[in-house]
Amino acid sequence: MPSFRRTLVALTATLLAAGPLVVAHAAPTVTDNDRVTSTCDNPAEPLTIPHVASAPDVSLETITVTTVDGSTLYGCVAYPTDLAPDSPVTLVTMAHGTGHYVQRSWAQHVISTVAHGNESGHPTVAVAINYRDNFGFPILRGAQDLITIAQRMKATYHVTRSILVGVSLGGAVSGTAIVEGPSGLWDTWVDLEGIVNLVESYTEARVLAVAVPIAGVASAGSERDAGGTLEQKPQEYTRRSPLLRVNEFVSQGIREVAVVHSNADGLVGYHQSVKMTAALCGLGIPTTF
Repeated sequence: MPSFRRTLVALTATLLAAGPLVVAHAAPTVTDNDRVTSTCDNPAEPLTIPHVASAPDVSLETITVTTVDGSTLYGCVAYPTDLAPDSPVTLVTMAHGTGHYVQRSWAQHVISTVAHGNESGHPTVAVAINYRDNFGFPILRGAQDLITIAQRMKATYHVTRSILVGVSLGGAVSGTAIVEGPSGLWDTWVDLEGIVNLVESYTEARVLAVAVPIAGVASAGSERDAGGTLEQKPQEYTRRSPLLRVNEFVSQGIREVAVVHSNADGLVGYHQSVKMTAALCGLGIPTTF
């Protein structure tokens, strides 16, 4: 575990240092000035992303993804500029939280992650994509979208280690992707303040929906993704709750997990991460909390 812990500390520090990742737990107000129309919105135009600091020896490109229902998603992929064909790489697939889109904050995260890989001597490819119903609560659709892009990256690069990172809503999206996808697609999961029990989080969000805007986004978006309310589609809410499907992690090839959560988190209950950690440890999966 020491090598994994060093990687975890570096990756977590890289993500948290970027600022918007954790602070924007709630959906930010998006203005015309924040929107980027010259990059991931239109892959044919030059890649110029505001709010993104470049890094030496890191290349950033727009990527388009055709989803399982035939729609098109846009994302960004970063990789070492001097990466030789068929060189072994670590793949980091990133699942963002509510209100985020790659053009605003996640392009910076993929660049920073690859820059750290260069510095530490571990060539890294990092990718982040928008989900279908990106500003809703698309847990299953987002999971399917992550599976699609990870499979594409594995077909493109010589991946020797595959890390999946999820933040907030992205915790549910990434955890669901693990159990919905093929075994071995990822070997490491980093769950940052993630929702792992949608049954609980949806129930809380529905109570708070009138007074708290982000709760309204969560409850309405969950219902769109699940095709109904919890009472109407209970099995669909269980399907989108990694904690309630944790036994499936063993057969999916997950070898290591890191869970990171602030005990003062006011949106996603800290106890969800405590329970997820206990469940993973109970299954014998090495887990750092």
